[in-house]
Amino acid sequence: AYLDKSTKQIVPSVTGVSLYTAAAKSALDSAAEGSDVSVPLTKTEPKMTTAGLEANLFKDVLGTGTTSCAGPSNRWFNIDLAADRVNDTILLPGETFSYLGTIGDPSQANGYKSSTGYSNGQTVTMDGGGVCQVSSAIYYCAVYANLDIVHRANHAFTVGYVPDGLDATVYYPSLDFKFRNDTDFPIKLVSYVSGGKLTVQIYGTNPSGTYVKTERYTRSTTEYTTVYEADSSIPRGTTKVKTTPYTGKVVDVYRCVYDANGKLLSRTFENTSRYSKRDKVILYTPADSGPWGEGTEANKPDPTPAPTPKPTPA
Repeated sequence: AYLDKSTKQIVPSVTGVSLYTAAAKSALDSAAEGSDVSVPLTKTEPKMTTAGLEANLFKDVLGTGTTSCAGPSNRWFNIDLAADRVNDTILLPGETFSYLGTIGDPSQANGYKSSTGYSNGQTVTMDGGGVCQVSSAIYYCAVYANLDIVHRANHAFTVGYVPDGLDATVYYPSLDFKFRNDTDFPIKLVSYVSGGKLTVQIYGTNPSGTYVKTERYTRSTTEYTTVYEADSSIPRGTTKVKTTPYTGKVVDVYRCVYDANGKLLSRTFENTSRYSKRDKVILYTPADSGPWGEGTEANKPDPTPAPTPKPTPA
């Protein structure tokens, strides 16, 4: 028995029957006219029966994760659209999930909106900004579902909505996120946005009751510095943050699989994620003096003449 993805219906199992033609011919040749002849048959029962598949299909939550949505409304829109296109995706045993192949080109021509995202170490406006939050949530779930990761890359900077080392960035069309259903049963992805949160779940069948924990180790950190840039449009006495900072990190992740009784079955290396640091850039007006040094106009005399004092009345 198997699941037809197009109809989402179970195709029933069939018992196999083998006839050995040489034995049948020999029995027929040696039989008297009008007599009964027994022909040996061999039956092969299916590995997955209809009843077995019906009883086990999507009965277990293999992995689940919820992240908070933030940023401008267009980013929320893109997250919601990508989650909707992923929702109800079914993978048969052995099939590989492609995130970009599922959500399509995250461009305005494909229904997405323009929002913020990372490009060449900067936060810029781009089509489909925010769709990486969905791919990260799916990767997080796939790890805890103990599925085979085919291709994954970390973001340039830490993201905050999932633990360090468990994010997955994409860039159409060259950088995709993929994983494979290496279980014996179909799996289904459920993803949706509700109440300002993105939820992703992977349903499947876990007959042995195994589960996953991760170990994450920060091997090194690189602190950001604060950089000041002159900008004459900034009002005197004020500053403006141009670039938000990120601390650089190198993080190792290990996947630990336990049996239903809590016994460690395996501990395997998952990934090394290298996140860049990004300095904090503050804009100030050249007329001011402050931690960046004397302003170019700070010591000039005030051009407004001082008022003439009036005599104090008796």
